[in-house]
Amino acid sequence: MSYLLKDFGKLLKRNYKELRQQYTLVSTNCMRLYDQNLQEIPVSVDMYNGKVLITDYGLGIDDEKVTPESLCRTAAAMIYVKREDVIYKYRGKLQNHQQHKKTNQLPRQVIVSENGLNFLVDLGQYSDTGLFLDHSVTRKLVMQESAQRSILNLFCYTGSFTVYAAAGWAKKIVSVDLSGPYLKWAEKNMEINSLVSDTFSFVQDDCKNFLNTAEKKKERFDLIILDPPSFSNSRKTDQTFNVQRDHVEYIRQSIRLLHEDGSVLFSTNLSNFKLQKQQLKECFIKEITYDTIPPGYSRKRLPHTCWVISKHTLN
Repeated sequence: MSYLLKDFGKLLKRNYKELRQQYTLVSTNCMRLYDQNLQEIPVSVDMYNGKVLITDYGLGIDDEKVTPESLCRTAAAMIYVKREDVIYKYRGKLQNHQQHKKTNQLPRQVIVSENGLNFLVDLGQYSDTGLFLDHSVTRKLVMQESAQRSILNLFCYTGSFTVYAAAGWAKKIVSVDLSGPYLKWAEKNMEINSLVSDTFSFVQDDCKNFLNTAEKKKERFDLIILDPPSFSNSRKTDQTFNVQRDHVEYIRQSIRLLHEDGSVLFSTNLSNFKLQKQQLKECFIKEITYDTIPPGYSRKRLPHTCWVISKHTLN
């Protein structure tokens, strides 16, 4: 066996043992076990309720003995799962605002638990699983801030923030996304947690259009979750979204929809993102990135950056 594979296996086994003990205490069976820890093996390894997903980011492995199959077999042996329960997925780096598309793999759906809540994930046909594990702490913060408050979840994807807000006793939640399939997935996540309510609505719309309409109607919210993709285009709209180019406009418009003591939770996974604070001088901005990085993730190569933005200083 390659010395790299041995080092990879030892790290994986150690991390799994430590994280399993920690996460069992909070009813969580999905976690990151390996986050490109070895420069020579730039993959991630995630556990989803007994299934293991290895994601190859296309950065190149400089050892001919380290193959997808050898990584899968090593992971299976070190985490004590069957080889068929280890999935290997290639996810190369995108160029020129490309977007990840469906893979050529069959669906592999499983229900996972995170902080006692349940989520449907798909480890096969999508480039992403439906649950971004790097936001597990952020989601819990949303739950803690949701009691009897009105929540707007923009770019809601499969509704994980919506589930946490509902579990935190939010009185009203509006979840917006342009994708019909993702909205149905979000509603399914609410159903499997028995969190269906007439006060929780799902809106299929371009988020910019929704914000324009909500502003005209003078709608108001206590918390707005703005966790957009880095880039998005769709045949359903002529507009494109670029988080670096558009974030100031979206934040300003979201701020105008807040109650006086409300706040915007803004996050992005764009690695070279720069928040344009000079264009948001009217806002109070507090960065909470390092407070929202879960165990298992690198703090040198952050999976996301995150801010709480409000009209006034929050106590």
